[in-house]
Amino acid sequence: MTFTAGEKLKGLVEVDLPFEKYISQDALYVDKTSYIYSMVSNVKRRFLFLSRPRRFGKTLLLDTLNELFLGHRHLFDSLWIGRETDYDFQPHPVIRLSMNYAKTDSSKGLENFIRQDLLAVAKSLDIPVTDDHHCLIVKELLDNLHAKHGRGAVILIDEYDASVARYIDDPYLAQANSVVLHDFYSVLKEKQKKIRFVFVTGITRFAMTALDSGPNNFKDISLLPEYGGVCGFTVSEFDRYFGDRMEDLLQAQTESGYMPPDSRVSDLREKILAWYDGYNWLGPERVLNPYALVNLFADRIFDDYWVRSGQPSHLKMMIRQRPQDFLAPQTEEYLSSNLRKVDLQRLKPVPVLFHSGYLTIDKVIFFSPKAKVAGKKREPQIGYTFKFPNSEVETGYEEILEDVFGRTGYDSILSLTPKFLAAVDGRDSETVGILFINLLSSITFCQHTPEESFYHALFQGCLASGGLKVSGEVAGAVGRSDIIAERPGGRYLIIEVKYRKKEEGHTDSDLKKELAEASKEALKQIVDNDYAGPIRGLAKEITGLSLAVYGRKHVRSDFVTKDLMKPQPVR
Repeated sequence: MTFTAGEKLKGLVEVDLPFEKYISQDALYVDKTSYIYSMVSNVKRRFLFLSRPRRFGKTLLLDTLNELFLGHRHLFDSLWIGRETDYDFQPHPVIRLSMNYAKTDSSKGLENFIRQDLLAVAKSLDIPVTDDHHCLIVKELLDNLHAKHGRGAVILIDEYDASVARYIDDPYLAQANSVVLHDFYSVLKEKQKKIRFVFVTGITRFAMTALDSGPNNFKDISLLPEYGGVCGFTVSEFDRYFGDRMEDLLQAQTESGYMPPDSRVSDLREKILAWYDGYNWLGPERVLNPYALVNLFADRIFDDYWVRSGQPSHLKMMIRQRPQDFLAPQTEEYLSSNLRKVDLQRLKPVPVLFHSGYLTIDKVIFFSPKAKVAGKKREPQIGYTFKFPNSEVETGYEEILEDVFGRTGYDSILSLTPKFLAAVDGRDSETVGILFINLLSSITFCQHTPEESFYHALFQGCLASGGLKVSGEVAGAVGRSDIIAERPGGRYLIIEVKYRKKEEGHTDSDLKKELAEASKEALKQIVDNDYAGPIRGLAKEITGLSLAVYGRKHVRSDFVTKDLMKPQPVR
């Protein structure tokens, strides 16, 4: 939803209007037609894909493209594309689909929904079709449209990923629906000579393999800098289109006591940017959330409008299934190639949260691989660091975690790190163990998984949530250390996690023995594999620590007694 406007700003801004209504009613419309002109005039990029979070303007963008390709020039006379370009507004037949089908609980069901929509499109365009299978219908439809009009059709598809994302907890159905989409888009590749332009949007890349492996000429423009502001409001657009309303909003805020009486417009602007700005798709400017911003000016109250409009169902589902993996995702660094590749069977938190709008790119970084390929030095690879885009999103995400872990459990997570670090400074292994025992017992809604990786991820996420820079699975000369946490001043912690399943009939003596053996094994591993090696040149102090877990609520911790700042002989 792009909420946009004529510059007179008449009345309150309305939401969810069709493009034609914004123009004909002289409503607020932020002109995005320079981006659209770039899309439609590049003959080498006729098959485009764009992912953006919900309520960022994808549907209105499709609606604008629809009117453009129908040749309704009068709607664009006052916009950039009508004033500044020679675009010919030649009419084309348009096939527009929304794949947000309410119930696609079988691949046959998805096929049937697509078939019904295509038949409805054929009827509206007065094109006879005789085939019954959805892939055959679209072939016949494209052929007959081209024969009738003498030019290629335009295909606009919204929410292409809904039938996959909705069933992400059922990988077999999600994959089956992805195959249906693959077959559909493969037809578009086959018939590309009968097509003028294709634009596909969605929230995620979950189903992107359907586009990648089908019509491999789809161009993903989601992270191209030239399209960074195609959805949402850039800061300069916000200043231009909402500047005349700032005084009224400031007056409402001060009269209600939400801002001090001596506040200025510049103070209000700073507050708005902190609440709703911060999204980054690598364009020259960061982007404000349009849904939240428009509701702010309508209600004159700062609130979590976007968060309350509904989290994606697949996101809440994944957090409930693997809560420990979602504790501190903004601490991760990601290769750009890994961000673009999404495996339905092994979805990771960062891509899911980024595409859903809960994380945004903070910085572009470069990884410098040491390995050589065929005797040649490998080129540095681009990667990203992430953060929460703004206050609204960060607060909303904390509320999701509170809902999953319970308020007591989440409070325990947030309070763990300072107490843990104090115990580390005092070499108080007993207190370290008690802290993690209390943590496990307080997370009442967390679905415990009887695997070492569960506790590894849980402890890593807790420390990262407390503000530590934490890395997992750090490669050394031999093997990988579970957790390395960096403290200010070059002080590092190496933590090795061991887990033992509780056995029936075990006595307290057995429990203590199991914990002691697991802790001893962890300490030996830290020393013998020289896990301090990768950080020794950076560190002023290195502490090694074991966290041995037995069952669900027993933890033992011990410190490495050797000086890890000295190189250890790798065994």
